[in-house]
Amino acid sequence: MPRSAFASDMALAKCSDPHGSVDGYATVDGLKTRLVGAWLKCPENSGASGSRIWDMDGTWHRLVSADGQDPGSSSGYSYTMGLVEGQGVQDVGTYLVQNEAGAECNPSDCQITAHRADGAIDSYGVAFETAPRRMLLSQQYWYVPLGE
Repeated sequence: MPRSAFASDMALAKCSDPHGSVDGYATVDGLKTRLVGAWLKCPENSGASGSRIWDMDGTWHRLVSADGQDPGSSSGYSYTMGLVEGQGVQDVGTYLVQNEAGAECNPSDCQITAHRADGAIDSYGVAFETAPRRMLLSQQYWYVPLGE
């Protein structure tokens, strides 16, 4: 489902808002409930994985610009035609949380392991904030929800 340029701009504006309170979780299910959805990478995050959609079924898609530009490239953010789900081997994959569903879990002991279709594997610690809602991956890469 394409995300409009307007929705992308609205989400991007939240990147510069003051930080909110910690939105902690205590279980794998709590982490997945917060993670699932479309997340836009904030522009100050050079080197971070791109914006993504995390699905409840353990799959993910990278969001790419509908005009063919990488929305987080060094040339700046490009949302002229909105964002769409990438389809290439570096744009899709699966993920898992390193504990059983229902198990105790918090940002210091749970990580997301993302597997790309090309065989690459990335692991992330993950934390969340409220008001505004934000996600922090690997203690350095900020994301905001897309479409809220």
